[in-house]
Amino acid sequence: MRTNIIRGLGGTQVVADAIAELRRHVQDKPVRYGVLTHHHNDHVPGAAAYAAEGATIVTFEENEAVVREAAGDPDAKPSFVKERMQLGDDDRRIELYDIGPTPHAGPADVATALRRQPANTGL
Repeated sequence: MRTNIIRGLGGTQVVADAIAELRRHVQDKPVRYGVLTHHHNDHVPGAAAYAAEGATIVTFEENEAVVREAAGDPDAKPSFVKERMQLGDDDRRIELYDIGPTPHAGPADVATALRRQPANTGL
């Protein structure tokens, strides 16, 4: 059985602590993705914790340099939202949308929508 955990963290300066707390309860599941909604300094510090987990860091191409620097890992795995990106499986998914430009983050900002597919009723 596959377990998906989606954790909203707010500013990603708390990512390392949130992952440590997650590991207290779930040791055998990977952190597959870390989403950095924009480039501000209260968000990009999470890149290092995501990189340490081997997670794909989801952001915008415009943020690649700052995210790689924050990750501190030349082998960090960024993936870029182009208009829309979907993460998950057939039962549960999170959809990421480029909503920029915004007054808060300029040209690159991500909004999310969590979707749960209804059970297949055979209809």
